[in-house]
Amino acid sequence: MGREAVDEVGVQRELEEGGVRLQATARRVPDRETPPEPRRLAVLVADDEEIMRETIEALLGFEGVQVFSCSGGQEALDVFRQRREEIGLVLLDLMMPGLTGDETARALRQLDPEVKILLSSGCMPDAIAHRVGDLRIEGFLQKPYRAQELVAKVRSALGVDAA
Repeated sequence: MGREAVDEVGVQRELEEGGVRLQATARRVPDRETPPEPRRLAVLVADDEEIMRETIEALLGFEGVQVFSCSGGQEALDVFRQRREEIGLVLLDLMMPGLTGDETARALRQLDPEVKILLSSGCMPDAIAHRVGDLRIEGFLQKPYRAQELVAKVRSALGVDAA
């Protein structure tokens, strides 16, 4: 409201006899009345393979993405219910014991029809098309995949420009 925030800061140097004089300048702009809506940048990962979860968490963490890791579909649904405002993308392994990735995706759609979902599997996409054909997904990652492919698909799904 009445507060101001510094938008630009500049520094000028002038030579004077006997030394240097620094002069700082700042342009002030009023704060916004309503803050922008926070971006949902966390990724929920559900994979029954611990090494996959740990690797994904490390790779995305290096990119500044917060990761919530789960070992199965039911756990993913529980975490999504608790943290849905933070989660911008769900990465699901298709072949998990208990709730499979496609079953989890369908349940997530009931909770939030707009949830963004990436599926991952060691199976060929043609072999699983009948299982996921009705799902609106952001993409598919064929295991094994390269780190660059994971990061690119996640950044694209989250709407984050590549740096």
